[in-house]
Amino acid sequence: MGTGSTVGLPVEQIGIVPRVFDFIFEEIENRRRQSNLSEFQVKVQFLELYGDDIRDLLDSNTFDLKTGNSSKKLTITEGKNNSISVTGLKAEIVTSKNECV
Repeated sequence: MGTGSTVGLPVEQIGIVPRVFDFIFEEIENRRRQSNLSEFQVKVQFLELYGDDIRDLLDSNTFDLKTGNSSKKLTITEGKNNSISVTGLKAEIVTSKNECV
């Protein structure tokens, strides 16, 4: 169970994605308690990588719901220090774990 609702699940069955959301927003709250001078902005991007196909899961206008084919050009690149990035993904600003889910 990597995504979706975690309501009613035992802790050991909660997937990695909801755990990461918990960690991020708990850490932000801890840092806000330590200093009023800090500001935080969290942006999320979600993609589906299946075989050679990449889909932007936040931008439903870019793929045909009947065929599932994407009309959006997304590019995976490897940068310095072996970092991976995908250009062209839609990003959404979120303020809570619930908004992420």
